[in-house]
Amino acid sequence: LLSQRPDIVPPPIIAELQTLQAGVAPLPFETISNSVTFPCECLSEETGEKFSTCKRLEDVFDEIKKDPIASGSIAQIYRAKLNGTEVAVKVLKPGIERVIDADLRLLDLLLPIGAKLLRVKNFDAHLIVDELTTMLKNEIDMRLEALHIERFLRNFKDWDEVVIPRVHWEYTNNRVIVMDFIKGPTVSSRPPLDDAQARYYANLITKAFLKMVYVDGFYHADPHSGNIVLLGGGKIALLDFGAVGRLREEVRLDALEVFYAFYQGDVNKALKGFMRLIGVTEKAVSYTHLTLPTKRIV
Repeated sequence: LLSQRPDIVPPPIIAELQTLQAGVAPLPFETISNSVTFPCECLSEETGEKFSTCKRLEDVFDEIKKDPIASGSIAQIYRAKLNGTEVAVKVLKPGIERVIDADLRLLDLLLPIGAKLLRVKNFDAHLIVDELTTMLKNEIDMRLEALHIERFLRNFKDWDEVVIPRVHWEYTNNRVIVMDFIKGPTVSSRPPLDDAQARYYANLITKAFLKMVYVDGFYHADPHSGNIVLLGGGKIALLDFGAVGRLREEVRLDALEVFYAFYQGDVNKALKGFMRLIGVTEKAVSYTHLTLPTKRIV
């Protein structure tokens, strides 16, 4: 989380924390492969009866590269071929559930102490830990991520410029998700772009996220630059759908009003929208009429 907050953390620490997104030292392939199994129904040649067996990663795919293309804090991703199609195979690291539980217990203990030492007022440390717990528990069930992808596919079905990878459900379970492989440079790799291309992609990425938040009320909640791929033909692709956010309709409308008020340069309207979002009435606060220059914010 802190790797995405340059307003809080200085650049050298940001650079170090960004390795947690996809640059964590990977576990050996054998360790990963032995931690997952795929149920497979087979037919006995002798009796003609069906029976169940289990397969490992290398038994399921036509070909799988044993060096991961990405290794994050929670999972590793491999490139493979399935029935002639290139796919990405995301596998949870073994024992990650225990690691997360231990980290959350430690955070629940230390965060209130840190807030007290720093004299931070109106800071509900336990609420933050509860939110993190919900988010991380969702991220360690690959079936939930697959369902998130299906919803994004529906939401962007009319957007040719935004590509969402297709899930291969028959090879997906709680510890593994298999999806189409997306080939292209990520924003974090800083691909060479001229000014016009950079403006185009920045505009497209912005429009895609505005649609998620203000139109769909269902948005990608881990939008760091390593999860956005720049494709040919003026397209982008989104990756890693473990963390998502949802907005109720009334919250979405209030948030849209705040955004539009800022676009128009109407600070008073934006302030009133913020107050509705946080449940504060105008009687509870006193504020002075604010104005901005008439030039709109673009």
